[in-house]
Amino acid sequence: MPVSKRLAGHKVNKVMMLLKENGVDAIHPGYGFLSERGDFAQAVIDAGIRFVGPTPKAIFQMGDKVEARTAAIEAG
Repeated sequence: MPVSKRLAGHKVNKVMMLLKENGVDAIHPGYGFLSERGDFAQAVIDAGIRFVGPTPKAIFQMGDKVEARTAAIEAG
C-alpha cells in the first residue's frame, strides 16, 4: 500500500477518535482532504454521527471521472 494511502487512513482514524472522544453529533468536512474521502463519510455515518455533506456514494462517484460523467448524464 502506498505511503500516502496509509497516512490518509491514519488521519481518518485519528479524526474519528477525536469526534467520538468529544461527543460530536455532526460534522461538515470542509474543503480538501476530508471532503474527498468517501471512506471518511461512511465511517462518520457508521459511528452514528451526522455527516453534513454528500453521501459516500456521491463522493466515490465524483472521484472517478467515468462514474462522475455517467452520474451527470443520468441526472440530466
